[in-house]
Amino acid sequence: MSDAEPEGLPPKCEEDGQSEAPWLGSVASVAPLLLAMTALGAALAFYLGWAYEKAYVEEWGLDFSAFSYNPYELMVASSTTLVWAVGTPLALVLLELLRPVFSLDTIFGSPAAASHRIHVVRSRPLLGALVLSGSLGAPALVVILSFVLGDLRTGLGTLWVVLLIMAGFSWQYARGGSSNARWILLSAVVFGVFFILVIAPAGLGRADAQHDKQHIDQLPRVELVLRRSLGLESEGLGGDELRTGPWRLVRANAGHLWLVSDAQEPTAVIQIDSSDIASITYIRDD
Repeated sequence: MSDAEPEGLPPKCEEDGQSEAPWLGSVASVAPLLLAMTALGAALAFYLGWAYEKAYVEEWGLDFSAFSYNPYELMVASSTTLVWAVGTPLALVLLELLRPVFSLDTIFGSPAAASHRIHVVRSRPLLGALVLSGSLGAPALVVILSFVLGDLRTGLGTLWVVLLIMAGFSWQYARGGSSNARWILLSAVVFGVFFILVIAPAGLGRADAQHDKQHIDQLPRVELVLRRSLGLESEGLGGDELRTGPWRLVRANAGHLWLVSDAQEPTAVIQIDSSDIASITYIRDD
């Protein structure tokens, strides 16, 4: 009588303890990588929020050490930088995806097409000079004027777009075999990372603070009921309550409120402890 196993039955496991669910091993192998990426993303969000918020409050003339943020609050604040930084690349990707709909040429052409364009530029030096000066001169002028006029957000946005365009064209020519394009691409990537980590969050924080100072009416409008007199000019009795305001709320943090007068030209920021406030009323602007 044969010892062969009957046909149609699953084979026996030769090794005891052999995994009956191979996907468990795959999940376990990538789990450390996912945890590391999560930790790195959380640290990046925390840092971007810290740099943004620090620049914002210091632009108001406040000492950042007086503020106490928990990690979640700073991660939420980092969304200002992240949304700003990711918005433009996503728009370019969307344009590329919609390219067939509008019958546009691809943003990143084939290596053969890139090589042809390199040959055309090399064979016509004047054309190359005009293209280079036009593609870099106009954005550079916008950036310089934006910073001179104090419009940091426009300047930063233009500079970010220029970096993306430089990286895109460099990638296109690098695929065509240009060694110079590879160096330009590497430089654009390195400066782009430095730009997002160092320049952008602090610049956006200062830009938003300057915008809020110029548009006080867009800050929350509040009126306070005080527990005791603080010697403020706007204090007054309203029935049995000691009221002050209205004020514009700059920040509320760690048991303190930072306020400016409800006027077109704001005065210095004042700080009031929450322990001195009985209640806060938010007033809707007409």
